[in-house]
Amino acid sequence: MLKVSNITTIDIETINNCNARCPLCLRGSGMRTNDSLDWNQVVANTPTELWQNLKIINFNGTTGDNIMHANIESIVQWCVDNTTADINIHTNGSLRDINWWQRFGSVLRLHSHKVVFGIDGLEDTHSVYRIGTDYHKVIANAQAFIAGGGRAEWQFILFEHNAHQIDTAKQLADQLGFARFFVLYQDRFAESADIPVHRYSQSLEDIRAEVVSNPSSNSIARRIAESDRKIICRSQEIGWLSIYADGTVWPCCWLMGWHRAQHQAQAAMVNYHFKKILNIDFDQISLYNHTLESIVNSDLWQKRYPDSFKNNPNAVCLQQCSGKK
Repeated sequence: MLKVSNITTIDIETINNCNARCPLCLRGSGMRTNDSLDWNQVVANTPTELWQNLKIINFNGTTGDNIMHANIESIVQWCVDNTTADINIHTNGSLRDINWWQRFGSVLRLHSHKVVFGIDGLEDTHSVYRIGTDYHKVIANAQAFIAGGGRAEWQFILFEHNAHQIDTAKQLADQLGFARFFVLYQDRFAESADIPVHRYSQSLEDIRAEVVSNPSSNSIARRIAESDRKIICRSQEIGWLSIYADGTVWPCCWLMGWHRAQHQAQAAMVNYHFKKILNIDFDQISLYNHTLESIVNSDLWQKRYPDSFKNNPNAVCLQQCSGKK
């Protein structure tokens, strides 16, 4: 079972707000609240041992862009000063100005820290998916970050509309001083459509359709139990933990944020599992109310959650961490 002393990787979502309107983001379902992480509360209720043992701190954008947090610079500076972990920050890169980004580059100039900029194409294609962002501003901000001494990486999500630009984008990344250019290959298009959509596995499609028609159906659990999959929890294997923007603690970034989502069929399915199978009391997993040790050692994360893998796994776990029995 997961122990605080074994945690080596932590994902932190400081805010669940974002200036972009990417069609496949969980935010597209609508968020029940606008959450901004209280860092002082997090530090107060996490042990020094945790920060000393960490190898990786990820500021991921599960439902928001961390650069939007009012105090993100001081939060990252705290992590630089109080840990030896590698700090990875993912962003669409269109927030703030070049002066801020150059200063931020100096904050992250040492160690193996990096900022991953999501740039999905060139001037004519980037904002097809990254709706609401400006390609030229993103490039200027990335250049300022690099000029300040920061390590920048270019993440390119492959779509039909930008596939022809991969080589050109890579050449530009090299010219601008990006330390790395990489492509995420994901099937995000319907067969005869020019808008991105997300495909789940067929078994999840069946389950999702059933949840929409009857969220309390017992056959959901039976269908999963009879499948040829088992859950191999990556968070337990690598000592992974996640802190969401409302202060709640989760085993991994895949699970966090769903409890704030609405309107999506899969969100209804995931939250049904949270409430009816895991019986989660969100106040009980909040760092605003409890210490990290008490949350990690709770019956929820030590027993109810791992026990659910056998017969009643969460759809997210089934999708992200399942393999053949």
